[in-house]
Amino acid sequence: MDAIVTARVPLEVKEQVNIILKEIDSSPTKLINAAYEYVLRYHDLPRVVVEYDSRSCEERDELGRSIRYITQDMRTELDRLLSVATLEEPTGGWDTRDYRYILAEGKREDYEALG
Repeated sequence: MDAIVTARVPLEVKEQVNIILKEIDSSPTKLINAAYEYVLRYHDLPRVVVEYDSRSCEERDELGRSIRYITQDMRTELDRLLSVATLEEPTGGWDTRDYRYILAEGKREDYEALG
């Protein structure tokens, strides 16, 4: 069952938002549902950004709190670095022995190879 929500919005804002909603193939109903889902998930209202510094990708909300974002370039570089640092799981799974035992075994094999 759905409920009807009534809210007061400045007329000019409503008109501007309705134009944008049409452009993105959405509606006031979808907007309100998205807002309610946001509050359910984060237990907070979406932040209104009043200041943005493109060099640090940092914003400040209406209370002066810092909100940091990563750019697409940062995300691409992070993905690249993670792919280099990520190992495929070996066939048969990972060795469950203690790393100290594995190191000692390797050193012993190297030592024996010298003789």
